[in-house]
Amino acid sequence: METKLNDCKKELGFAELVQFISCTLHVVHNAFKNGIYVYGEDAEQLAVDIFQWFKSHTCQREDFQETLAELGLGDKMFVRHVKCRCLTLVPALQRILRNWKAVCKYYITDLPAMSKNNHTESNLRKNIILKMCI
Repeated sequence: METKLNDCKKELGFAELVQFISCTLHVVHNAFKNGIYVYGEDAEQLAVDIFQWFKSHTCQREDFQETLAELGLGDKMFVRHVKCRCLTLVPALQRILRNWKAVCKYYITDLPAMSKNNHTESNLRKNIILKMCI
């Protein structure tokens, strides 16, 4: 149908119709999102949870930065992943992998020691990130 209209417009001396092509990035985003739903919701949730854990509390961020310094991993904190933007997941997961040794040390060693001192051990048992490190 579109080619017939374009042919008629050309014969009459008018410009062709603008071709309607869907944005390829939307297709890629939807495919990525569906792949996450099937294969990796836990990875996506981990990226969100870790970022939020340290974003919300300055003292936790400072404690983690000390852990990073102890392990010689620099001082780069986590990258925010926004669930509606698939392009932010890979950088967020790369930063988690880069800091994974520090994440495990913080959640397995440092945080339990601090929670004993603060009498908050029962809250720590509910922490999903700790369960992923073990």
